[in-house]
Amino acid sequence: MTLSETKLGGIAFLLSVVVLASGFALIAMRGQFRGVSAAFMGVEGIGRDAIALRTLMKAIAIYGVLHVVGFGILASTLTAAGERTLALISFGLWVLASAAGVARTVFDGTVTVWAGEQWAETGIVPEIYQPLSSFTQNSFLWFAEVPWLLAAAGFGWAILRSGILPAWLGYVAIGWSAIWLVFPILFRFDLPAALALFPILFGTGMLLE
Repeated sequence: MTLSETKLGGIAFLLSVVVLASGFALIAMRGQFRGVSAAFMGVEGIGRDAIALRTLMKAIAIYGVLHVVGFGILASTLTAAGERTLALISFGLWVLASAAGVARTVFDGTVTVWAGEQWAETGIVPEIYQPLSSFTQNSFLWFAEVPWLLAAAGFGWAILRSGILPAWLGYVAIGWSAIWLVFPILFRFDLPAALALFPILFGTGMLLE
């Protein structure tokens, strides 16, 4: 029995979760969680554990590629079901947002690591780091997180219109996206971890087609 295209997409989504979890597990086994904090709580946290942040960034990069594969398959499935325009717009948004996400990943894996190493050696964070970090954070918010949420909502709507996947998948995708769009737009607060629901959600829904 061969797997359908939709189920392969579901596997890609769930595999991305395994990859990300493996990155965190590897860091935990090495006792390097302090290094990860640099990307989220300030470069001082990187200390001598810069390798941990590099490990996490590599896992996130693979995680993102698998998302693009999964959503590409979903877009193809929805296009075949008559939702070509909505599917392609949503996929295009996801790909563009993923490009911005890659830029953020590269920044954290190189510039943030460099700044952390400078702080560990001299006790001083390079002056150029903070403005670069603020610019990168704001860019990530508007060019990655918001488009990702809009894309997920678009896919949810296409799923409801086409009826080819469980309706709960479409409703949850739209609802979760709407909730988390409020935070970055109104409160200038973002939570990248909120996006982690999407591979689990779409992966499970596509496997249960």
